[in-house]
Amino acid sequence: MEEDHEVDDGSGITKAMSAYHHYSKHASALIKEELIKEGKDSSLGVIVSVVSAKWRTLAPEEKSKFEKLAAEDKDRYNKECAIRDEEVLRQQEERRKAHAVGAETETRMRHST
Repeated sequence: MEEDHEVDDGSGITKAMSAYHHYSKHASALIKEELIKEGKDSSLGVIVSVVSAKWRTLAPEEKSKFEKLAAEDKDRYNKECAIRDEEVLRQQEERRKAHAVGAETETRMRHST
C-alpha cells in the first residue's frame, strides 16, 4: 500500500513517519495478500483495522525495528529542516543588508528648496 507522504510547508521536505506508519507501510501489502488468499474482505478499512490490531500486539523486539526507522527518519527530517532554516536566515540577512540605512543606492535623495 503506497501512500503519499506529507510535505512540510511547501518546502519540499517530506515529514518524518512514525514507527506505526513504517510498520503499516511494511505490513499492509502482506495483510492484503493474506486476506485475499483467505477469501476475506480486503478493503482499505479492513486492512487498516488488521494492521492496527497487529501493531498493538507486536512484540517489543519487533516494534523496535520500526521505532529505529522512525528515529532515523526524524533525524533526516530535522537535518533537512536545519539546512532549510540556515538558507532562509542567509537570504534574510542578505535582504537586510541590501535594505539597510546607509546602504549604497543608485538614487540620490532630493532636497526640497
